[in-house]
Amino acid sequence: GFNVVFKSTGAMNFAQGEWVVMGGMISALLAGTFNSIAIACLIAVLLVTALGMLSERLVIFPLRRPNALLITLVSIGLAIFTRSLVMLVLGKKPVGYLGFSQTTTLSLGSVSVQTQTLWIAGLTLVFLAVMHFFFERTIMGKALRAAAADREAAAIVGIKVETTVLLSFGIAAFAGALAGAIITPLTLAS
Repeated sequence: GFNVVFKSTGAMNFAQGEWVVMGGMISALLAGTFNSIAIACLIAVLLVTALGMLSERLVIFPLRRPNALLITLVSIGLAIFTRSLVMLVLGKKPVGYLGFSQTTTLSLGSVSVQTQTLWIAGLTLVFLAVMHFFFERTIMGKALRAAAADREAAAIVGIKVETTVLLSFGIAAFAGALAGAIITPLTLAS
């Protein structure tokens, strides 16, 4: 998440950690509502992704002449706002859920591994493979890379740089929410 936003804007996105927390807390809240933890996590990730993209449109996009320092400073404010919103709406208490598997540990001889750790590793590898494919093989991924390399040159050849920034915030929010959703059973979210 940090890298995608940095590559497209040159700025650090301090709201990234708040998207992780939001993904975990919303997943835990929805896990109690839905019978399926997977559906709860999917809805949470999609909701946080939409909020990440909305925050870019409401906070970053309106900047007249955005530069890396300005976007970084604005993202600090966005992080503070997001944390406050999460505490107001979802509360301050740590929340969690049981995890994706019915069993909590898997024993292989004298070694015990929490099954959620295996889910984390597997989903992370899938996410990384999808991101690699996206950035290397799709037109939009190549457009993001081009805009990151040289914004003006990308704009000259017809790439909408504003759209690439929006998409980078969406990808970053998705990555953060996914991380929050899959680590919450082990760490809790608050």
